[in-house]
Amino acid sequence: MAKIGGTAYLTQDGAQLPLGSALSFSPGRVERERKIGLSGSGGDVETPRPATLSCSLLYRGSLDLEALLESSNSTLTVELNNGCVWLLQGASITNGADIDAAAGEITLEFAADVARQITQGS
Repeated sequence: MAKIGGTAYLTQDGAQLPLGSALSFSPGRVERERKIGLSGSGGDVETPRPATLSCSLLYRGSLDLEALLESSNSTLTVELNNGCVWLLQGASITNGADIDAAAGEITLEFAADVARQITQGS
């Protein structure tokens, strides 16, 4: 049976980040809204949508959170368990980092103009 989920890896500028319990990802592109008038369909309105990545990281003592929060224009590589690899270039952190002390995790959100799939999965 094919793998569809489970393990994932995230690197920022070549350094692997310690993923916690969550990673969600949207490759972006455009959001379409169908416009319908009194005379019928008027077509679609397209709005550019950034690529986004939300993840939790294990807050180990060796994680330089200050440097991570100051980073911008980063290259993120997302490797999913199904074999697909995505690249987000020019990514920046869009939240200030939410720290869950009980779970020992930090939630971060990144955004980039677009994501490109560089490896097709199995």
